[in-house]
Amino acid sequence: MIGLAERLESMGYRAIPHLAVRRIESQAQLGGSLVRLRSAGIDRALLIAGDLPQPAGPYDNTMQVLETGLLPMHGVNTIGIAGHPEGSRFVGPTMLRRALQDKARFAEDTGMRMYVVTQFGFNPHSVTAWEKATASDGVELPIHVGMAGMAPLKQLMRYAVRCGVSASARLLLGRASALSKHTRLAAVDELVVEFARYRLSSPESRIVRAHFYAFGGVERTARWLKSVRSGQFDI
Repeated sequence: MIGLAERLESMGYRAIPHLAVRRIESQAQLGGSLVRLRSAGIDRALLIAGDLPQPAGPYDNTMQVLETGLLPMHGVNTIGIAGHPEGSRFVGPTMLRRALQDKARFAEDTGMRMYVVTQFGFNPHSVTAWEKATASDGVELPIHVGMAGMAPLKQLMRYAVRCGVSASARLLLGRASALSKHTRLAAVDELVVEFARYRLSSPESRIVRAHFYAFGGVERTARWLKSVRSGQFDI
């Protein structure tokens, strides 16, 4: 993963490596990876816990890695963290809520640039309700909304179950017959419009951009995004 980030950065892209802390085997391994990222000019990362039942090393959660101070020490000064509008299979709602509050306080106390990347889903209302709930908890971090890219319905459903967004997936599945051959596009098309409407009616919203989970459809997703940016779409 570090090697791929180095290659992408050298090709002119802005790489944001995803560091799954439960897969990090030691502090030395973490430090060595951060040295390589800094040498490649990479100054940001997305920090997630990962789905290993038992950690491979000393880190059980992302807060433990943040508290080491190694990230800013090695020039990583912008951090993405995970948000779960539809909950998590591995962590209960109370713990998720506290963890997000703790990270927001950490960012405020240290001056670290931090933002939240949500799990992908197909129900915009769960995201907007979650945003309002986190605001009530005092969380003011910017939000990047997770959206599925151009992948077939079967693949989306498989990832939805794996990522713990089954409720959102059932919403998509209930409309699958109506989507017919446009299944690849309709979900994200409609989400973009819904979030655009929400942002126009809620200027105080902390939603600032989309984060696309391509699920193997990187090129298709990039082509679709390019067509949207150039105005080649219908609502």
